Parts: sequence; C-alpha cells; structure tokens
Amino acid sequence: MTPRTEKPSLRSLPAEVPGFIVEKAEKLVKQVRPLGHPRAVRQDVIAALIDAATPEATSKALDAYNPKLGKVLSQLEDG
Repeated sequence: MTPRTEKPSLRSLPAEVPGFIVEKAEKLVKQVRPLGHPRAVRQDVIAALIDAATPEATSKALDAYNPKLGKVLSQLEDG
C-alpha cells in the first residue's frame, strides 16, 4: 500500500457557496501571505478556519450571517 502524501480535500457540498464568501476567502489568502504563509491558498485558509472554530464561535457566526435563522433558533431554545 502506498502512503498517502497529498493533503485531504473537502468534497463539494450540495449547496453553492455564495460569491461574497469566495471573495472573502480570497481576500484572507492575500492578507495571510505576508504574515508568514506565502504559499497559502483558499483551501488552506478554509481548512484553518474550520480547524480553529469552536461550536460557540460558529454558532455566533451563524447568527450574525443569517439573523433570521438566529432569531428563530433563539426562540426555539427559549421555549
């Protein structure tokens, strides 16, 4: 068996990623390169963000990303 040397990749999700999210990821790539990651690509940035994410921070980000969803989820949790 040959050892796997390539990085694991994320499979495509069934939903489309909004354009502004792709643009934000590309902007982050350009911003992290001078900070010690000159060869970073979009996949690296996305993987790093997912790896660093906590459930609490992700929940807060989801509420900010989609306020209507956050409001409904809060109402469901409150009873």
